[in-house]
Amino acid sequence: MRMDKVTNEKLGFLAKKYGKDVDELKTQVSEMADGIKEEYPDRGNATCLALARRQLVLNLRNTRKGRGAAKTGDVYQGYIFGLDRLRDRQRTYNEAYDRMESKLSQPNKTVTDKMSGLICMVDEDGRRIDMRKQIKGRDNFMYGKPMGEHDWHRVIFGVAATENGAPHWFVCHVYGDIAAELNGSLTFTPVSFNAVARENLGDNGEMFLTLKGMPEHDESVPVTLDQVLAFSKGIDLGSHSRYIELGDIADFIDEHWDEQWSTTEFLVEADVDGIWPSDGGGGRIYLVDESLEFLDEEFDSIMGWFRDDAKLNFAEGSRLVIACNAFRKKGWDRELQIETDEWGDPQINIIGWYALPDFLVPPLDAPTVGPLEDEEE
Repeated sequence: MRMDKVTNEKLGFLAKKYGKDVDELKTQVSEMADGIKEEYPDRGNATCLALARRQLVLNLRNTRKGRGAAKTGDVYQGYIFGLDRLRDRQRTYNEAYDRMESKLSQPNKTVTDKMSGLICMVDEDGRRIDMRKQIKGRDNFMYGKPMGEHDWHRVIFGVAATENGAPHWFVCHVYGDIAAELNGSLTFTPVSFNAVARENLGDNGEMFLTLKGMPEHDESVPVTLDQVLAFSKGIDLGSHSRYIELGDIADFIDEHWDEQWSTTEFLVEADVDGIWPSDGGGGRIYLVDESLEFLDEEFDSIMGWFRDDAKLNFAEGSRLVIACNAFRKKGWDRELQIETDEWGDPQINIIGWYALPDFLVPPLDAPTVGPLEDEEE
């Protein structure tokens, strides 16, 4: 089968990445695409090439040197500081299928959801088929196959090391049921887990991992939480470190924020000045420390947002080590009810926390005092 422009570009990238001859890869893709076309003659050439490219990537990964160990990953020991919110990467597609349900009575007939532009189709058994050729610019290896109920994903971060390796700040992508099962009981406590590390570090020197198994509590971790927190203070991050004071957050945002999402993750130690839960779950926490008194700006606290699935194990007056990222929002003119052009005060997304035992004020309804213990979802 003749290669298209997209295939030629991607094969050139794969040849360089895996040290292969590009003409050899073209031959392999052409043969696989011809085989797919022969088995499924109703599929177009572009679709057959996309499926063949995906199979080539899987083959290359499986034959890479050391791939046998990478299937389960290396064993890491350390501490998870924060868990980003759980996302269902399939949610928009599920919603499209829900809207098109009445129009999907005929098997193997595609219907396009006008609201999202997504293509929907069911098979003879009524199962929803994944018709997305690509997801976020990457070939979808599940294209043409029955969909699962969800496609869970979340990001965790902390400090960990392999048995003979040095400790490193890590960011880890977690998928599937493991992502859904993770909860706050695993934060700021010694854990071990299996993960695969990418070859290159991130822009801020972080190690990127892909989790291969559920983290477990592990009292054999050779370093204490205090040692790991001290290590985080020594991680250089531009003109700051990974462990800063509240008064540094404004400068941290100026240096590490692109005015779109949030900054990279960091730790901060602060006192809880106020807690404002919302009716729908989650809420706001107002944080203070002495460093804010030396700022020229007119704010005496930093507002942090916590998720609706977070279970607070502290009350006002407690001192926390908080895992978070930071951002600003545009100001709001209450009189005109419009957004202004000026950025508002710094804010943080609270992704995890540790209540310092010597400065813990337990909530009134807490039967015990201790680390965060989320219930299973």
